[in-house]
Amino acid sequence: MSSRDGSQMPRSAKVLLAIALFAGCAVAFFVGTPTPLSQLISVAALLVLPLALPVAVLHAWRHRASGLIRATAPFLVCLVAVPIGGSLGRVYRDLDFRYRRQPAYEKVVRKIQSGDLPAGNIKEIPPEIHGLAYMIEVHDDAPGGLMVEFFWGGGFPVKHTVYIYRASGLPPPTSPNWEFKPYCQWDGARRVNENWFADID
Repeated sequence: MSSRDGSQMPRSAKVLLAIALFAGCAVAFFVGTPTPLSQLISVAALLVLPLALPVAVLHAWRHRASGLIRATAPFLVCLVAVPIGGSLGRVYRDLDFRYRRQPAYEKVVRKIQSGDLPAGNIKEIPPEIHGLAYMIEVHDDAPGGLMVEFFWGGGFPVKHTVYIYRASGLPPPTSPNWEFKPYCQWDGARRVNENWFADID
């Protein structure tokens, strides 16, 4: 049975849907697990996707006789692939923090509060968070009390993804008038829960 009688999906539609699926998965991968590799893959996907949109419009025109929904489906999927991928990536990232990262990070915070770990840059990552952070910055002189930065994601050219613990529950300090200088100025920190914030510089 050929695709001309409308019983099968045209090859162009299959290619367009595959591109949209690739773009959505790539964005979800990068948002959920930001690394140089996932960023590279997502950039490649975002370069290809705009090229697919004119093809999707042409596909819709050529197959308009098959019905509006069927003809325009590849174009619509290409439009929503990135937003849906980003949303799924954020859902995964939040669940990963709640059930995997936060319990492990809080074990380290308790060690810092008890004096078992010093303030400053902790170069040797504690075994509790092996694979969950590549750098820890501890500030016991931060305005509002203890502040701990867990650097866990990256990218290029210079990109840091961080979870920030604040004992006071106050947002990370950003004022340049304060003498306190954190590793980065987290002026876009998003509150995750009472004592935790997330940010990307």
